[in-house]
Amino acid sequence: MYINKTINVITPFYYPQINGVSFVAQQQVRSLILLGYHVNVITCIGCESVGEERVYCFDIKGNGTLGRPIRGDVDGYIYKLVELSKDCVCNFFHAWHSWSTNIGLINVDHLDTRNFIYSHGTSFTSDLTGLNKYIRRFIYLGEAKRIEKLIDKVDGLITITKNSTHHRCYDSKIFKGKFKFNLPNPIHQREFGIIDDIPEFENLFSNGLKTAFCISNYQRIKNQEFLLKLAYKLKFNIVFVGSEGNSYHEYLEKLIAKYGVENRVKLLVNVSDFVVSGLFKKCDFFLFASKNDFSPLTLIEANHFSLPFISFKTAEFDRKGGWFADNEECYEELLVKLLSLNKKELESIGNDGRIYYDDNNSCDAYMANIRNFLSL
Repeated sequence: MYINKTINVITPFYYPQINGVSFVAQQQVRSLILLGYHVNVITCIGCESVGEERVYCFDIKGNGTLGRPIRGDVDGYIYKLVELSKDCVCNFFHAWHSWSTNIGLINVDHLDTRNFIYSHGTSFTSDLTGLNKYIRRFIYLGEAKRIEKLIDKVDGLITITKNSTHHRCYDSKIFKGKFKFNLPNPIHQREFGIIDDIPEFENLFSNGLKTAFCISNYQRIKNQEFLLKLAYKLKFNIVFVGSEGNSYHEYLEKLIAKYGVENRVKLLVNVSDFVVSGLFKKCDFFLFASKNDFSPLTLIEANHFSLPFISFKTAEFDRKGGWFADNEECYEELLVKLLSLNKKELESIGNDGRIYYDDNNSCDAYMANIRNFLSL
């Protein structure tokens, strides 16, 4: 008896690209292969295989929002998607506001298989304020109606949080289909590292102050400036890690010099997984300052390393192992409280996070959830 064991993962980003969608897609593919499936990945130009998956790349740009029209090898993508959909278990479309999902679902009537949206949240609503709020609304003009139209075409919706009230859970809020499945994010597993012998950290960890860690791309929306000013005001160390240097990174360097905190603040760029894991193990707590992230993988990673965290509210504000703030004043109050805790008290909070991680976000938990999904 023939058993179909092929699954298509369609994603706008994949290895070696560094972002949340790419990491989650990679972990999904890895899990499917471990479960015995053959996996095709359809993605953008420049991506490559991590293991046994077959990767099909298309030179397509844009996501269909205002000012970013979809251009490139659209016909080639449609042809390959239709071809690969003829003999497979299902298609997983990662992420709204992407060329891969928009084109795929517009042509879903030609896809001879089940099709599921693997949602990473919607982006046209935000907690931004002032001019940035209106700029974002303008850029994503019409996206709500587009999602309302396309979501009726799929066989089901996969959500990474059970929350339907968060401002970025619009798809979950309006979905009227029968099949909605919660699949909490896994994380990228880093090689374990020890950083005690790295000279540039010697003073940082020996000045008697607690040390915070923050890993996030250097972007204004990630709000590292807020944390830098808190480090100056409340007198603690902090290590920032980002994937690449840019104008915002240079701006932060100037702020460090302005406040005279060169001996307490480090800005690192493009460091190895070995160093990142070492920092997770060495630092006292984790800080995340973006006000618009949906389900940041960095908080899951903090749980994995039993590191207590503070973050502005995300769609997963029931996550254990740390505290969520409603606003900047609340964030500062929580940080003052965290700085007052002793090592044993910090470890207790971090251990609660590790238990939450094991139950919800570990590779074993993710594999079990994928297996349950495919058995339905």
